[in-house]
Amino acid sequence: SAASDVYKRQESEKQIEASENNYREDNLAYTSNSNLLQEYVDALRKETIFLKNNGGKKHKVSNGKRLASGKEGYSYLFEMESELFLPEDAPLSIDTNAGIHAEGSVLVCEEFQIIIIVNRDLGEKVFKADIGVEPWKLLVAQVERIAKINAKDHPLAIKLIKEGPAESTKLSIDNIPKGQECVKERVEKEDITVVWGPPGTGKTYTMSDIAIDFIQKDKTVLIVSHSNVSVDGVIKKVADKLRESKKDQLLKSGQVLRYGYVRDVDLSKDNYASSFNYAMNHCHDLKHQMDVLLEQKEDLKSKGLLTGQKLVEIEKKLGHIRGKIREQEKIYVSGAKLVGTTISKVTVDSIFEYAQYDLVMFDEVSMAYVLSLIHI
Repeated sequence: SAASDVYKRQESEKQIEASENNYREDNLAYTSNSNLLQEYVDALRKETIFLKNNGGKKHKVSNGKRLASGKEGYSYLFEMESELFLPEDAPLSIDTNAGIHAEGSVLVCEEFQIIIIVNRDLGEKVFKADIGVEPWKLLVAQVERIAKINAKDHPLAIKLIKEGPAESTKLSIDNIPKGQECVKERVEKEDITVVWGPPGTGKTYTMSDIAIDFIQKDKTVLIVSHSNVSVDGVIKKVADKLRESKKDQLLKSGQVLRYGYVRDVDLSKDNYASSFNYAMNHCHDLKHQMDVLLEQKEDLKSKGLLTGQKLVEIEKKLGHIRGKIREQEKIYVSGAKLVGTTISKVTVDSIFEYAQYDLVMFDEVSMAYVLSLIHI
């Protein structure tokens, strides 16, 4: 009996020692991971300071023309004096030679042309203007998001930083798993799955299939990309598939929403998949007020009276109504099962600050920075 008691005591001491060792190892790992995150935060802050000192200048644009005007805002195409590379949905301000100031964001910035969307009508033609872009704003938003990541609660973020996605095989390319069904299986089993394929091999089709499968299992999905066009493509395919399979109740109930500016013409007219349209059509009074104001504006335009105080009053009212609809839009997007938007939007928009999704799909992910991945 005494020998038995000694044995039990020794075993108990071993268990306590093992537990203490595990605790120390966990603490060391946590400290190491926290320090790693802090390194990224510090580096981003240094980059932010550099950009504030060197990147906050105004960019001159000219020969602007209004492409579209309507319920969401006003889009303009400008020529640039120098070649710029600005991310889509990056915030900006504009001051025209006519003395009009407006706020907006980048739609497309390619070579010596830029398309923007703004909250005010700048007129049909804009001879010259200055566009102010503060590139550090995206970095500041990233810093804020990454600083809130807890190393213990976000193991996947740490895994991405430390390891990245693992190689499928070190053998010949013939050993890499292939096919759409293989992709679906890997997504179910693995934390991180990377899919590669040339154009026309069905990546968008497969993404839409996976997204629909997840939301039908009552799981949430976030689809992101650098480009509005890429996001439009996936959401449009999801909407088409749901309608073809008679499952469009998911659309009608606001469970699938494209958030942000929609460039695809058909999708921009979709009353359910476009989050702005969905919100507007559920705010009947606001929609009616906006329709009346747009009719008044068109009437003034037809009479050649689209200037003066009357126009200013209409624009102010339209801006106020858009703001109210945007508030409702955010509520609907926060409650949707599938949301599609750009990575810039995810970074700067407050509705994604604490949002958690069961599945995140990043189209054209090879263009992404690691830090763009770990905070979503």
